[in-house]
Amino acid sequence: MPIKNNPYFEQAQKEQWRGDYAAALQYYRQAIQMDPNCGELYWEMAISLIHMGMKEEARAAQEKAAALDPAIKKRWEEIKAKPNKPADIKRLRGEGPAGLAGLLEYALDKEERISEMAFEALEDEEYRVDATNIPLLMETLKTTTDGRLQYKAAKLLGRVGPEAADPVFDLLAHPDDLSEMQVTQTLRALEDMHEPRALPVLLHWFKDTRLNPRAAAFDGLAKLRSPEAVEPLIEMLEAGMPWEEWDVFHNPARLLGELGDLRAFDPLVNLLSSPNTGAIGWAITALGQLGDPRAIAHIKPFLKHEDQYVPEHAAKALEKLKAKT
Repeated sequence: MPIKNNPYFEQAQKEQWRGDYAAALQYYRQAIQMDPNCGELYWEMAISLIHMGMKEEARAAQEKAAALDPAIKKRWEEIKAKPNKPADIKRLRGEGPAGLAGLLEYALDKEERISEMAFEALEDEEYRVDATNIPLLMETLKTTTDGRLQYKAAKLLGRVGPEAADPVFDLLAHPDDLSEMQVTQTLRALEDMHEPRALPVLLHWFKDTRLNPRAAAFDGLAKLRSPEAVEPLIEMLEAGMPWEEWDVFHNPARLLGELGDLRAFDPLVNLLSSPNTGAIGWAITALGQLGDPRAIAHIKPFLKHEDQYVPEHAAKALEKLKAKT
């Protein structure tokens, strides 16, 4: 019987298009009772089974359809030969360090959906990497032209920890062989290592003339919380850092306040005369964190500042300072 002459098939198709897969399944089964040797009926029924989460039954229906219809068999064999990329990504993710090479490859997949799935796996905080991954991550850092993958390789090196520090130091020791982006991302690897030996390297790149390497070095110094970062940060403020760079550097005034070194007191007071209200607010906050009572006289006038947020910063800082006196 031609499939189009099967009344149950037509009704099954209507229910399937409507999204009522349970009803469609009933009609498909009735259609198959009328014509049990029609492979197309089993093939179409598998669609409703898949939507209902009945994967094993769906696969059995597809296999039955292939056994009955040579054209479907060819199509089914092509589908089975094609890799199931989402399932493979899930498997690689579960393999931890052993699955890294596969995930990095999938991250460059031409299909955006697959690439995103791979990046999600790599960005999962529970995804494990270890020292065995260092050579592959370093090679990726040096050779890939994909900025996002380069960044992810750097962050994974940071996740490996101090064991990855020496290869990173070696790479940064040859800056003429690196692009600005490679330098920047390699410095990002140091950001998460919490490796004290990285301090002189970060201080060196903090003085680079290019914005991106300096910003990456700054973020690394912020994580280390080293007193040796105080003088370079003060120099940055005293040199009149361009205001458009403040967002990039996540606020050097804030970091000086968190470091709690009184050498920052005068530079922060000087920053209160800035025309930039954001800089004023962070200078006030930093002075409050330093805890020096001399700051009270400098901060009080800002309680009546015309900006919406500066008085709030001033009130909070004064409250902290008064609690310490």
